[in-house]
Amino acid sequence: SDVRSIEDMRGKVIASEVASATEGLSGGLLQWREMLSRGISLTDDTKAVVWISGGPFAMGELLIERKIDVALMRTSMLEFFYQSGQIGQNDWRAVEGGVQKWKGSTFPRVSSTPIVPE
Repeated sequence: SDVRSIEDMRGKVIASEVASATEGLSGGLLQWREMLSRGISLTDDTKAVVWISGGPFAMGELLIERKIDVALMRTSMLEFFYQSGQIGQNDWRAVEGGVQKWKGSTFPRVSSTPIVPE
């Protein structure tokens, strides 16, 4: 998809885990917070929200099939998909992802949100 920034999520089909609605901090709630901080409502400003019960693997399938534009998933899943050979390094990207610090050290994964403990 052409989503490169959080603002680009407007009008897109977004997938999030069902559990995120009540308990999934890293599988959706942190991403929703980042969207809201930019004035973007997950439900009002996107084309559709697809609630997934199969976790990041189900979202990965939908991305591969181009049925969704964005998947809200936890840190390290992007690297997992790269390393497993399911996607190439340039197929997907973390939206506004970058290197984060955790307890004074560089966190070894790309993240679009602040790092929090599990």
